[in-house]
Amino acid sequence: MRRLFLIGLVGIVGTLGAEGDVKERIAGYHTALEMAHGAEESLVHYQLAMAYLEDQELDRAFLHFLKALEKVEREAAPPMSVEEKKLYEEALGLYLAQSGQNPLEMGHQLLEKYEGVTSKHSEYLYLNFLLSAAYANMERFEEFFKCFYAAFPKMHDLFLADKISGILYLRIAKREADRELAKTYREKAISSLSEALEKNPEDPGLYKTLLFLAKDEKNTPLVRTYLEKIVAHRVPIARGDLSFYVQEAVALGEKGLGQSILDQARLRYDYSRAIERTQQYLEKS
Repeated sequence: MRRLFLIGLVGIVGTLGAEGDVKERIAGYHTALEMAHGAEESLVHYQLAMAYLEDQELDRAFLHFLKALEKVEREAAPPMSVEEKKLYEEALGLYLAQSGQNPLEMGHQLLEKYEGVTSKHSEYLYLNFLLSAAYANMERFEEFFKCFYAAFPKMHDLFLADKISGILYLRIAKREADRELAKTYREKAISSLSEALEKNPEDPGLYKTLLFLAKDEKNTPLVRTYLEKIVAHRVPIARGDLSFYVQEAVALGEKGLGQSILDQARLRYDYSRAIERTQQYLEKS
């Protein structure tokens, strides 16, 4: 059945080739989508995502990419080799240290150090999947789509799969004119990001995004929960972000929580003006 579908897909869009008009190819893929089911539907959504990317319609590209991920057939994750495990844990440490800060710098550092490795080792699925985040941060979206989609069937249960899906849904929600659709995409974003946080409660970038979302919804108990988790999991907050989290603690009337965040920062960093300024703010509040 899959083979017959693929033959039909080629019949619809294949004659256009790589040089065909992208809008004609998009129309062809939409026609193919009407006949597709399950994993076949995933493949067509992926092709649509790539075509919309070529046509410089990023939001539509991201939406079809997310639909492709929803429909893809999932598999069990394979074990990591000793060699990949060492590289992956090292790269993940670099990723988490930069999470929530400068995405371009994070992407540059990861690709500079590990892209040469993944180009020679396509079998390093975990490392390739992590580098897909670097491609996204660098706005190298074609490489991001290819790398993420290729690894997703086996990497779907990693926190990064949920995090990136959530970020894409959030981007689409912010640009969607239809209020109901925007609400739906925002809910999917929050669900995916929350799932990512459950899987990896030590990612600073997740707390930052989810805190802003909770504040937008005036969900004070959830803001408090996130601050408590930051302390409980000793999340490595960047010095430049300390004032934000402490101000949130003060706004909740939880100065002790703010002090705990600062105390953990002192254990992590040498003398820091940012820490001292935030300490002074806390004492005067």
